[in-house]
Amino acid sequence: MRTLAATATMAITLLFGGTASAGDAPQSNAPAIAPAASAECPTGMSALFLGMAPMLQANCELLMPSYAGQTREDFAAWQRIWSRCLGPHFDKDMASYRLQAANQNAMLTEEQKQAKLEVCQANIFDLATSVRPPRPQYATPEATWTEFHAALLARDKPRALMCLTSASNQTGKTMSRMSLDDLEKFGNSLTAIRRTANADANFVEASTEQAPADNGKPRDFHVRFANVNGNWLIESL
Repeated sequence: MRTLAATATMAITLLFGGTASAGDAPQSNAPAIAPAASAECPTGMSALFLGMAPMLQANCELLMPSYAGQTREDFAAWQRIWSRCLGPHFDKDMASYRLQAANQNAMLTEEQKQAKLEVCQANIFDLATSVRPPRPQYATPEATWTEFHAALLARDKPRALMCLTSASNQTGKTMSRMSLDDLEKFGNSLTAIRRTANADANFVEASTEQAPADNGKPRDFHVRFANVNGNWLIESL
């Protein structure tokens, strides 16, 4: 699944205004839960994060006329994945969320509306990512890194973004803003990843070395992968 904290961050931005970061969302030490592998529904803060996704959907449907059509199949797939956790009255809950969203949206300034539309646009990508069936190029962190590296060298931004968990977190925003020349330069500077000891069924941390900078010293940095519905995608680097 997409990490639930990412859903919460986007929902907080949309519902309460301002620029949200991972620190704005309620924090939990619990790992994200991959629905295909989990027998239990999320609890605590993770359950709260899960509950924010329908609120985000309701707001975006009203804010962005094309949103419902663009996300209809993916949101239906999301409902199927999490059906055991959504309760028996999900349709009524969605109707309530839409009513709340209509009242909130009526009070938005034009500047606030534009900021929230950017959140909705990013969530089209993120929602599709969260329900993407497993694919061989993302079967392991190493496979994803190979795919990501190849995309950078090919100057193929859409392909590179497909290796990420989200277009709306800091890594996604940075990649989205990079020029094609910068993508290729970044790809040429990277080496293979090395897994660290920090790993479980849902997350893997690795390190990689970037080519020497002007001071002649290579730079080590960490890469965090999340298991999103069976695809190991880059959450941060």
